[in-house]
Amino acid sequence: MKRPKMEMSPMDLRENRKFSRIEPYLYLLPFFLGVIVFTLYPVINVILMSFKEDYSHLTREFAQWGTENYQTVLSDSKFTQAITNTLKYVVLVVPISTCIAVVIAYLLNQKLRFSALFQTAYFLPMVTSVTAVGLVWRLMYNYKFGIINFILGWFGVDPIDWLGKAQYSMPALVIFGVWNILPFTIILLLSGL
Repeated sequence: MKRPKMEMSPMDLRENRKFSRIEPYLYLLPFFLGVIVFTLYPVINVILMSFKEDYSHLTREFAQWGTENYQTVLSDSKFTQAITNTLKYVVLVVPISTCIAVVIAYLLNQKLRFSALFQTAYFLPMVTSVTAVGLVWRLMYNYKFGIINFILGWFGVDPIDWLGKAQYSMPALVIFGVWNILPFTIILLLSGL
């Protein structure tokens, strides 16, 4: 026994086409709502709060609108020093980590003996906790009992206060930054090889 064919009326076809045009946007709606609620609203709120003077978080009251907050920050020498240090850090970490990652990614892409072991070793910083890694590096740079000063002591070098003196803190942070970002850069480059 044959089943009767179900024919759709022209009205049903029109409604089905309208829904098929809207359907992809309905799937994206939860994502965009999340972005608006958890990203866009807080960013706009912070920007507006930055122009308010004497803002109270409890009462949400403020004295007046103004740019005094920005004038204070931009005239502060510590802020300009922080921007300078950040730019130095970026200018040093990005090229150094990229150059090292290119070499390592090329070597890892070759089918060499023990390559799986090396891949694990290079990707280890990516899966470890940032807090734990920071504490370990802080201990390594410790003035009194850090492993780096201990090794330098073998060669007759006096202990260095890596994180306490400005002349040594930037190189110490650059070494840490390169080590920390290297796995991600290697993965990006390996995916392109």
